[in-house]
Amino acid sequence: MQTLTTPAFRNAEALRDEYAEWLQKIEAPQRQDANDRVWQARAILSHDVLHGLPLDEVARSSPVSFLVIVAAEDRMVAPAPALVWAKAAGAQVYVSRAECAHLIMSCDAPAVRERVSSFSASRLLRGLLRDSGADEKDDGGGAYVGARERGEGGGVDALVRG
Repeated sequence: MQTLTTPAFRNAEALRDEYAEWLQKIEAPQRQDANDRVWQARAILSHDVLHGLPLDEVARSSPVSFLVIVAAEDRMVAPAPALVWAKAAGAQVYVSRAECAHLIMSCDAPAVRERVSSFSASRLLRGLLRDSGADEKDDGGGAYVGARERGEGGGVDALVRG
């Protein structure tokens, strides 16, 4: 369990006067069986998106946009490789400083949810605008997308901060 969170998180969760209950909770059977964990580990270790090419070349050549979310104190999955990828790909990044580390959704879910929603909305709108032939512009404030739907009878204006 210590590899999933930070010592500060563990100390806050496992208070001295509630230690017996906490110990009972973590020693209880897990929802995920050992076979599932083994297969996940095998899949992670065999996954190779680079295929022998330099990471920055592969990241830059990807036709999709990324939102990279990492926990700064993650002890289960090192955040550095994801941050290197993000930099090379020009991705948006959210680095959680929450003490729950690998269990980021147990204590930083609202911040993660907000960033994912914002990213998804901006990607969706940009895709719709691109598909409609609308204009993209940046007012200098950072990734504004504006458009007037083309066609007879006027149009619809859209403005989203992405």
